[in-house]
Amino acid sequence: MILGPPPRRVVPTIWFWLALSGPLVLAPIVLSVMWVAESSHRNGLNELNRLGTRTEGKVESIERVNKGKDRSVGASYRAMGQTWRSWDEMPEEEAAGLVEGGPIPVIYLPASPSRAFVGRSIDRAIRESGTGIRVTLMLLGVVVSVGAGTIAFFYRNERRWLQNVPAYPGKILSRESGGLFSQRYVTYRYEWTSDRVRTGGQTVNAMYDFLSSGKDQVHVLQKENGDSRLAEGMQWAKVADLDGAGDDQSDDILPGRVM
Repeated sequence: MILGPPPRRVVPTIWFWLALSGPLVLAPIVLSVMWVAESSHRNGLNELNRLGTRTEGKVESIERVNKGKDRSVGASYRAMGQTWRSWDEMPEEEAAGLVEGGPIPVIYLPASPSRAFVGRSIDRAIRESGTGIRVTLMLLGVVVSVGAGTIAFFYRNERRWLQNVPAYPGKILSRESGGLFSQRYVTYRYEWTSDRVRTGGQTVNAMYDFLSSGKDQVHVLQKENGDSRLAEGMQWAKVADLDGAGDDQSDDILPGRVM
């Protein structure tokens, strides 16, 4: 017994839009925050380079960072009659000749002596800050492209299942825990014709398992090659009203439509 004509129009579910908002909305926000942070750091270095006073400080500490490739060097220096402390990271080769208690160049801002650059090459630091901004742009571009493409692929796959595939009434036989992220393997039986039944199985996510808890009646989509899938198990797409009246749908299964 077939419920009605095959579905004709497919629309994304709220889960599709929420997932897509991750790479398409959150990534630009993260990019903006990182851009502001990198730009602020670079502007501060440029200000020190133009307006800063150069003095000689004393190395207070040398520590390994970034798996030993860089060094974090702390230094103390005198400015405005007081002793100040600051630190900066530098390549291993630049820190090779430094020893604790030895001298090190320091540039500080007279208007704010606590703002300083420790090390010999502030020009290098300015160049590297610009490189960091470009790398951030490229990485986030890759994240957005891969993330959006992956989500769109899953949506298209489910859309193919829901489009022009007959729906048959079925019943859940069992639910078994397993897989990643609390997935369940659901087995079901459905009426393929008025006198024949078939069984099938599908791995569903935790969200479907939660929403379908306590429900045994389902609707099974079957393709011509015999493959089947739960209509209620679709996450990224849903079947809209056949008459195109809108996307709002109730929870009832009506003749000629699948939810």
